[in-house]
Amino acid sequence: MVPMISPGTESVRLTDDERTGILHAVESVAHRIGFQWDSIAVFGSRADPSRRGGDIDLYIRLSSRAPISLFRIQNLLREEIHHRLGEQKVDLVLDDGTSDLGAFGEIIARQKRDLWTK
Repeated sequence: MVPMISPGTESVRLTDDERTGILHAVESVAHRIGFQWDSIAVFGSRADPSRRGGDIDLYIRLSSRAPISLFRIQNLLREEIHHRLGEQKVDLVLDDGTSDLGAFGEIIARQKRDLWTK
């Protein structure tokens, strides 16, 4: 399935190259590891056009339980994103439905701006 760009993403503070690099990094690791994802979103300062600076905070919802540990997938994704975008601070939250994100999940839900959905 081809990912669809979510409406309203023009207001997030990511360049077109950063968006493309993130999508290609997630697709590459997903293919290599064998998982499917439902959506990729940005949250935190990059989701707010009135703010400056900040790391890239990404929330990635997986379609089903991850085939390997989420920690391992996070590391692979971070490496691939760095390879495509260069060294910059990237925080990743992966959700395969098996963990309770608690209050942090509520913050993400309020702040996130979907970049792509399947």
